[in-house]
Amino acid sequence: MKKWLQVAGKISFRAIGVLNIALALMGAFCLVDSVVWFSRNPVVDPDAPHLKTAFYVMTEINFVFLISIFVTAVCFIRLRARAMIAYAVTVALLIAYEIANGLLWLPGHGIGASVAGATGIGNCGTARFRFVLPYDGYPILSTVLVLFLKKSIVTDPASTAQT
Repeated sequence: MKKWLQVAGKISFRAIGVLNIALALMGAFCLVDSVVWFSRNPVVDPDAPHLKTAFYVMTEINFVFLISIFVTAVCFIRLRARAMIAYAVTVALLIAYEIANGLLWLPGHGIGASVAGATGIGNCGTARFRFVLPYDGYPILSTVLVLFLKKSIVTDPASTAQT
């Protein structure tokens, strides 16, 4: 493999890692801010009786995604090839979660209205990550890029060494 391609691959991995850390930290700040806001301003809506539960469940799910994004980003900066699969799985689960969340809106009153009402404030943690490019563009493109550049990292014996 050409030396410049290896260097470009390593730079790309690290750039994605740095950007993901920044997005995860911004998302964590927004998530904490939304929890503080929601705790101080309880919303009572008879059409959305489960709003509080939906909000806290979405917040917890977002927190898990943010931790996974942050950990894989640190591994990208350290050029750990094993992080590629974890990152791809995280992005796939995030997209599946978004689809499931959208499907939960369909029932309408009750649970549907509660999930719909909580989506805007409960999913703000991953919103920065998902909307860097048009809807889910960045997570998908960064995953494709990471998997495409796999060879530039895997050929380096230091990246496959045990940590």
